[in-house]
Amino acid sequence: MRLLQEFTCLLSVLLLTQAIAMPGVQGFIENRGQLPPPVRYYAIVPNGLLYITERGYGYVWYITEPRTQRIQAHRVELHAVGSHRTQLRLNGIMPTTLYIYRGTTCLEGIRVYHQVMLENIAPGVRAQFYFQPNGTIKCDYHAATARHASALALSIRGATAHVLPDGRLAFRTRLGDIIEGAPISYQNRTTT
Repeated sequence: MRLLQEFTCLLSVLLLTQAIAMPGVQGFIENRGQLPPPVRYYAIVPNGLLYITERGYGYVWYITEPRTQRIQAHRVELHAVGSHRTQLRLNGIMPTTLYIYRGTTCLEGIRVYHQVMLENIAPGVRAQFYFQPNGTIKCDYHAATARHASALALSIRGATAHVLPDGRLAFRTRLGDIIEGAPISYQNRTTT
């Protein structure tokens, strides 16, 4: 039964992605019923979407075989390990308001945001998702201290992960690799 629910969720995300590929919308769209829970916000990316839940984030990637027009999809999820009381915060509402039709139902006034922050993804750690000027999505992890940073742990479902020689993270899937940029670490120091 769980497999059927996951397949239904994946299929509805995939169909929605193809139906609402909105050129020019570079932001995080609130989920008001157009996707299954627990998705709270999502962003359309080439050949898929990135979605954000209260426990982490995930990707749905798809490819269409040119000869048969058959669609293949794959989902990868990253969840925070442990039971943390997370909180989603939004930054920068965009002037875009979306109207999405789902069957005969119109979902009106759907808002789009520049950034989504997942507070307390680990104790003292915030994940911040945003679009870069080149149109790619970046996730920064802000830790209060180095000790807090070492507490961040994510479980990965749907892929095998490995670190590339240049520090980027690769998720190996049956459709190919999903590559995330190398993390950047820095410390702000104030002098008195």
